[in-house]
Amino acid sequence: MTSSLLNQTLSQIAAAKPLDLLELVNTLDSGSLHTLFNELVAQASQENTNIEAAFYLHLAKDVKNQLSLNTPPAELLETLCNKLSVLQTGSTLSKYCSGKSFHINSNYQADVAMLGDSITEWAHWHELMPGIKVINRGISGDVTQGMLQRLDGVINAKPKQVFFMAGINDLSFGFAFDGVVSRYIEIVKTLQSQGIEVLVQSTLFVGERLSDLNPTIVKFNQTLARWCQDNDTTFIDINQVLSEGGLLMQQYTFDDLHLNGPAYLQWNKLITPYLSC
Repeated sequence: MTSSLLNQTLSQIAAAKPLDLLELVNTLDSGSLHTLFNELVAQASQENTNIEAAFYLHLAKDVKNQLSLNTPPAELLETLCNKLSVLQTGSTLSKYCSGKSFHINSNYQADVAMLGDSITEWAHWHELMPGIKVINRGISGDVTQGMLQRLDGVINAKPKQVFFMAGINDLSFGFAFDGVVSRYIEIVKTLQSQGIEVLVQSTLFVGERLSDLNPTIVKFNQTLARWCQDNDTTFIDINQVLSEGGLLMQQYTFDDLHLNGPAYLQWNKLITPYLSC
């Protein structure tokens, strides 16, 4: 975030004018929103500017007011964290269960299925692949174990091809490396046993904020590429167009993990020659 934009935003807040977050992010083409908001909050704190209303921080105080004023600080902190965790977990799992239920009960038939987590889910594949019957079988936050358990939602659509990307959530959660590889390969083999061509797409590198994950991602992709070479399975390195120097390029992300519009265009351009439909 540029210093002029930062100062302009803080001045707007200090003048008690409502902050339009959509208008703020509309001025950005890429870059980390996490960094942007952290800088805003830090600068506001230094200048004693009240930023609570703009970021809805008063919600935390509302929860605090529901608790006993005599609650010890440590217990209060734990309770607040637990409440936040319940809210986030409940919302995430509700969305996951809804998506899984729809996929499994859908009668839609497609030629191509895109399988993965949020990085896959957030693309509008039907617009990227006009004229092709494509289904999006990405679900935010999913791991390989979850994908294994919802493969019927892919197989039932009877696709000829499945473009598969997974692993970033498993690796970031610290799941055992060999177990992640084993489940990934089981997914590929299960789909192939149904006569489906599976195209394995490299797990994407992440940006600077999350860069500690990248050495493991390198190892993971190397392992997948070797398996694909030994088992007559196509491996597509998506990182070759979205990353530089082992990092997801800032021009393609807002949070060092998920992709923006130009990134999906590059991804789609790379895999288009592999489409057989």
